[in-house]
Amino acid sequence: MNYLDQNGLKHLIEKIRAEIKAQGGQASGTETKTPLNIAWDQVRAIVQAGQAAETFSIGDTFVSNHSDYGEILWDIIGFNRDTAVDGSPYTMTLQTHNVLPRYVFDQREGFYYAESGLSADSWFGYLPYGKHPNRFANSTFQINLNEEIPYNSVFVMDWKDDQPLSDAVIYVYKEGTSTPIQTIPILGNTSNGYELYISSYPDCGLGNNSWKKSCMYQYLNEQNRISTSQLDLPYKDVFRGFSKGFDADFLSALGKFRVAEHNVETGSTVWTEELFSLPSLGNVNAGQSCSEDTVVYDAFSGETDEIAAQKRIKTRNGDFAPYLLRSPVQDTYNRVYYVASNGTISSAYACTEMGFSPICCIM
Repeated sequence: MNYLDQNGLKHLIEKIRAEIKAQGGQASGTETKTPLNIAWDQVRAIVQAGQAAETFSIGDTFVSNHSDYGEILWDIIGFNRDTAVDGSPYTMTLQTHNVLPRYVFDQREGFYYAESGLSADSWFGYLPYGKHPNRFANSTFQINLNEEIPYNSVFVMDWKDDQPLSDAVIYVYKEGTSTPIQTIPILGNTSNGYELYISSYPDCGLGNNSWKKSCMYQYLNEQNRISTSQLDLPYKDVFRGFSKGFDADFLSALGKFRVAEHNVETGSTVWTEELFSLPSLGNVNAGQSCSEDTVVYDAFSGETDEIAAQKRIKTRNGDFAPYLLRSPVQDTYNRVYYVASNGTISSAYACTEMGFSPICCIM
């Protein structure tokens, strides 16, 4: 960052205010935005001087370049709302103006790992009690294999809450691949043939709503997707980390901030330190996902539910589009909240493909 003394900072702020005035102010909501033509090191200098709220307004827009997504517009949604990891006293929070392409909160997870392969025979297994209350405890299921299952294969069950077990199917993946090599129907609650010894049945193939374990968290905050177990599957293609696509000048203006989210498995709050995140229920003025989810960004605060919903609406390619939140639905292990296309709050399975609108902090 170029060093600015008080006189230089004053002139910079005057220049920026003149540019904003010349533009007639920034458009709001889903309207077309004209991004401010300001270098990122200058934006950061204003934030660090504690002058951001006096210089910019909620809804003002900047632009960055990303090698995968092209130009990304960023709206200011909050001043001094987040806690900087490095102790910076001033922060300015940005969120993408538009919804980015579909991704999953978390990929489907397997329930069985065929370390030694399986012969073409009849097999059955016992399902341990699932994490969702609608799962059947200790039910058996049977499958008939018409061909051998290769070693190091992962079994993923596609089983919806409102379906009987006999309507589910099993997808077989070769370890490290994202395309199933076989689809196997389930023949019902019987136990003929050889037994599959199942040690884990975490999410019945619907993904996990734990934020820190999710594909989305790893995509936004890790350099590459990291598998946490043999039952993890890659999401279609191996994506490099989100931050790797940005120019260095944009990344140099950002800093890590503290994020709180409820973990359903432990019943406690998990704190993370993130460069990019998804907003939470509390952030968008839609309730709280945990007692620590208290930060409401200025762009969504102080309004009725109806007006807050209008402020949450975003678009993708000109159409209203839903986008994921990082908050889990607390009475399940596989559903997460999202902002619907009309700005209201709904929920979906963690493995559902949906757009996302990340946040970050200048500090």
